[in-house]
Amino acid sequence: EPPQPEVAPRERPSKGLDPRGAMEMNGERVDMEGTKRKVQNELAAAALQDLFQKITDKCYDKCVVKPGAKLDNNDQTCLAKCMDRYLDAMTVVSQTMAARSQQVSSME
Repeated sequence: EPPQPEVAPRERPSKGLDPRGAMEMNGERVDMEGTKRKVQNELAAAALQDLFQKITDKCYDKCVVKPGAKLDNNDQTCLAKCMDRYLDAMTVVSQTMAARSQQVSSME
C-alpha cells in the first residue's frame, strides 16, 4: 500500500460571538440574539393568529345557525359572548402560567 499523504487537520472556525450576541459570518455581522427574538416574535404572532382563527371558527359554528348575508342580533350577541369567554379564559391561563413561572424562577 502506498503511503498516504499527510493532511493537516482542519481548523474549526471559531464561533466568534461578541458580548452583544453577534457573530461574523461570511464577512457580515449577524445579530444572533436579535434574529432569535425576531423569529420568536414571528412564531408567537402566527400562533396567536391561528388561535384567533380557531376561536372564530368555533364560535361561528356554535352561534350562526342559519348563515345568510347578514348576522341577526342573536348571532351577533352569541358571537360576542363566545369570543369574550375565550378571551377571559386565555387571560386566566396566561396569568396562571406567568405566576407559576415566577414561582419556579424564585425557587432557583
